[in-house]
Amino acid sequence: MGKASGFHVRHDLQPVFTYELLMMLNTSNDGQTEEMLQESAQLQGYTLRQRKDYGKLFNSLEELGVISKQQKTVTLTPTGRIIAEVSLFQRHLLPELIHFLYYTLFTTDKLARFSWSYRTVCTHLWMTAPATVNRDRLVNIVVQNATSEFDETSVSFSTQSVMGILYWIESLHPSCIDASGRLFTRRLYCPIEVFTLALHHIFQQCRGEGMSVLLTPELKQEVCQICLIVPEAFQEMLEQAESGFDHIQIRRERGERLVVTNLDWNFLKE
Repeated sequence: MGKASGFHVRHDLQPVFTYELLMMLNTSNDGQTEEMLQESAQLQGYTLRQRKDYGKLFNSLEELGVISKQQKTVTLTPTGRIIAEVSLFQRHLLPELIHFLYYTLFTTDKLARFSWSYRTVCTHLWMTAPATVNRDRLVNIVVQNATSEFDETSVSFSTQSVMGILYWIESLHPSCIDASGRLFTRRLYCPIEVFTLALHHIFQQCRGEGMSVLLTPELKQEVCQICLIVPEAFQEMLEQAESGFDHIQIRRERGERLVVTNLDWNFLKE
């Protein structure tokens, strides 16, 4: 068994840096070194040229399963390549997909405690919305919950960690944070792609040996929390997902039952 990550969410990984790295990495199947990427950033006038070290960016993207590092060579994972290709034409989806990875990773990888922190902050904001974004209070909530849930005596989580989360929430489209950066509200809708990923996520977690999952109020709320949307948006978005993607089926006998078939991240390119 590996070692658990820290609770800190690195604030180094920002949407613009992530986009630029993915665009550069997507130009090669053989991988690139940090030096090659830095040279490319300079030539293309990217914001990344201001950074002397990409190490923390690489670490975060590797933990999220977006890139792979072999010695000094960095390559996109299959998921990372799909995100890069989709973001090339629909840049607004990049923050949505990274947010989804951050939020859901802990469900399948209990060592990814930074993902637990990310989800804890998002859940608190969603549950208390409309809510003032009080960074100190969010730090206290994460530290207190981590202390009790993981029996930790020392939890490294700060306002810088909160910043690492807010970078992504602020970049969602539509955003959850107002222009002042002080007020969080639930979204009225989200891109259908991330909603579909959220449906698939709960389907995988809940189906057991069955072929379908009953969409209980609790599961509907979980999807809304992943997507940071108002509960009232769920039904319309469910119908959009069902009509837009053959992978999503809703059986309506004895309540609504969700069936997801043959869905992987390649559906984003359909």
